[in-house]
Amino acid sequence: MPHNTTPRPWTVHHRMTDCVTFEGRLGQENLFIQNLDGYFACQNPDDAKLIAAAPELLEALKGVLKRCEGMGYVGVDGQYLKVVRAAIAKATE
Repeated sequence: MPHNTTPRPWTVHHRMTDCVTFEGRLGQENLFIQNLDGYFACQNPDDAKLIAAAPELLEALKGVLKRCEGMGYVGVDGQYLKVVRAAIAKATE
């Protein structure tokens, strides 16, 4: 991951289960997302879990892709790896 990302690990806040937290310059900080109205807010609990896991999920996908390509595996009609490549691109481009 680029060095300019929010410091990891990301976790779901222990009391506010709709917020993702990280250790920042000021200690534990919340990761807020700007909504369409311009307000910064926490997420819903399911989104918070997914966001907190995102860095690990990205690294896992990169590992799966590397392993599959190394073995010559393309999946059913190549669709599986197309989805994996698209998800990695979406997260990194």
